[in-house]
Amino acid sequence: MREQDLADLFSYGSQKEVAQGAGFKQCRTKEDALSFMKFLDNKFSWVIEEEATQKVIGNICLYETVSASGEILSAKRTLGYALNKNYWNQGIITNAIEKMVIYARHIGIMEIEAFVAISNPASARVLEKNEFIARDLITLPFWKNFLQQEKAIVYYKKLDEKERIY
Repeated sequence: MREQDLADLFSYGSQKEVAQGAGFKQCRTKEDALSFMKFLDNKFSWVIEEEATQKVIGNICLYETVSASGEILSAKRTLGYALNKNYWNQGIITNAIEKMVIYARHIGIMEIEAFVAISNPASARVLEKNEFIARDLITLPFWKNFLQQEKAIVYYKKLDEKERIY
């Protein structure tokens, strides 16, 4: 993400529905957006751009997954994504997840999980279109940075050895 993308990130990061659906704190100031931008600045986070304008309209991430003992699980990742609500229902996130799964296979990821609030059925449908399977129902927050106190469905996708690309 580039510094010139800050206004675009603020545009979708300040949308209440987007922040709630993705589980992050709504950006109320440019400083909040800058903090969010720094959080996204890692090798497993990517922006989603509108092709015609190269405007940043969202992000998709593969977060590290940690075991109960605090060990990073290198073959498992947690999927996160957010999209400007003006671009919802256009297949953008569905396509981004499809590409992310291909990339994850390429780098040796064996399993991807995602957490979807029960109040966000559209996000659940996006995962199901990408062959993620509902595995569990949990009450959030079960990790300290998740801001919502509600039930969520845990989805997962196991990447078969034969499907992986080397």
